[in-house]
Amino acid sequence: MSEQNIRVVVVGCGTVTRQFHLKNLQQMTGVDVTAVVDIDTDAAQRTAAQFGVARHYTNYTDALDDADAVLVTTPTAHHAGVAIAALDAGKAVFIEKPLALTMNEAHSIQKRAEGKIAMIGFNQRWHPLVQAARTLLRQRSSDTHALNSQLIGARMLSEPPSSWRFDPAQGGGALFELGVHHFDLWRFLTGAEFESVSAYQHTIEGGEAAVAVSALMTGGIIAAGLFSHHSAARMQLDIYGTNGHIGINGYRFDGLQVNDIHAPVGGGAFWLKQWMGFARALPHAFESLPKGGDYVQSYRYELDHFFDCVRTGQPPQTTIEDGVRALQAVHAAIESINTQRPIGVAAEFSK
Repeated sequence: MSEQNIRVVVVGCGTVTRQFHLKNLQQMTGVDVTAVVDIDTDAAQRTAAQFGVARHYTNYTDALDDADAVLVTTPTAHHAGVAIAALDAGKAVFIEKPLALTMNEAHSIQKRAEGKIAMIGFNQRWHPLVQAARTLLRQRSSDTHALNSQLIGARMLSEPPSSWRFDPAQGGGALFELGVHHFDLWRFLTGAEFESVSAYQHTIEGGEAAVAVSALMTGGIIAAGLFSHHSAARMQLDIYGTNGHIGINGYRFDGLQVNDIHAPVGGGAFWLKQWMGFARALPHAFESLPKGGDYVQSYRYELDHFFDCVRTGQPPQTTIEDGVRALQAVHAAIESINTQRPIGVAAEFSK
């Protein structure tokens, strides 16, 4: 497109929008937020006033003429309607994860997005430690054979999350909100696809407390994850191969651990290795922490990439297909919980 600023409409004025996306958009050059939209008139008006946005609407169709690009940050149940309307209007579209509530909706978005700039918002892909781990995996000759994940708490929001985030019927809960991130990372880091999924749920009064998921992926890779809104925050992902282990703690600036099979497991050598890793990470910490840290910055990095694609016409690296495949794993896990058996993932989603 031309050298003019990209006009952006943000649909959905919830906590993530205000805490991350709009703050980042304010700091970006070449981008103008022309309108915000929310079905709650007060929320739209407050958000527009807070971020100095000239126009606010309650109906997203009224705002599309103001846009070159649309950010879809509504509750999940509304993603498909907003995204399809924007794509049909010829707008570039960024959709927060998960892609949609149902697989039919996801397929509809995918079909409408063909040949257009459309990106799914998996911010954890853009975490610097995840990017570094992926680079290391491609440089190492070992075969990855197992992954283990924990994404728990998600307490980085500055205010209590909306009730819909805990309701699977509205696209919330541990699988739609948390598990989908790491289902995507399992694919992103290994290049493997899901073959079958098993899942188990622990419930408390009023809903789910935790979900455990195991998966068989192509190439014989096995993966396991624990996801919960109801404990202390943790983002951990461990990758195991024939020559060693790579660990990612996404909430620490020194959270990348690389161990070969001969790495020390205790004593002075172990702690010396830990302190050396901490020291190596300090320069990056001085740069990253004043901006909120790597996890917070991952939201900025994904938007930087999206707008680069809008300007150049290049397809995004995080695709709508990625969103479809991660959502397929979510629905397989839900079916496994309901039927208490492993669920095969549809062949059309396997390479």
